[in-house]
Amino acid sequence: MEENKLTMGERFWGIFVNPVPTFKAIGEDPRILVPALVVIAINVLLGWLVIPETIAYTESILESSGQAMTREALDMAITGTKISLIVGSALLPPLIWLVQAVLLAVVKQFTVGEATFKQFYAVAFFAWLPPFLGGLIKSILIKFIGFDGAMAVQTSLALFLPSSIDSGFWFVFLSRMDLFGLWGLVLLSLGGAAVMKRDPWKTGIYVFSAWLIYVIVVAYLSARFATVPEM
Repeated sequence: MEENKLTMGERFWGIFVNPVPTFKAIGEDPRILVPALVVIAINVLLGWLVIPETIAYTESILESSGQAMTREALDMAITGTKISLIVGSALLPPLIWLVQAVLLAVVKQFTVGEATFKQFYAVAFFAWLPPFLGGLIKSILIKFIGFDGAMAVQTSLALFLPSSIDSGFWFVFLSRMDLFGLWGLVLLSLGGAAVMKRDPWKTGIYVFSAWLIYVIVVAYLSARFATVPEM
């Protein structure tokens, strides 16, 4: 396989079936503007499609809270939900890619690797495809079985907790161990190592260590303040 001759479709497919050679090809040509815009557009479309279900879920949460709200306040809350859903769908993916690219840049300092930030950003984009696939599946489930039904479908290690546990340190900790997210971290490690020309095991240790620290902090804050920072 010629590393710099892969089409964009071959790169998308190769990430899932043959990631290391594909990431080497991505390192040779890290241009991702067009596919990134397409993925962001799809993500925004998915957010737009589940607006009715998200609003219904938001209304049920507000009603169950027991707080008396005027129609005007409820309309403002619904409008805020719509805006945050669409804006989040557009801005969150490139922000995630940026954070992961920065992480790889930090790893580069420890491993003395050879790569540019543009290469790291391209790797982060393609490594995000499994979480994007997981989000796509969840959006489809929300559309067909509703928000509550989709939330009941667990793809994380929280699946092994008793159904009575829906908060606290261990719930948040295991919830963050989502299979699609872990898949993406494995690809991030493989891709970072491929473009840096370094050992993927050593790169993976740095990547997963940073991620584990993040998860522990989030779970601790959740248990302490009873809130779950989302990312």
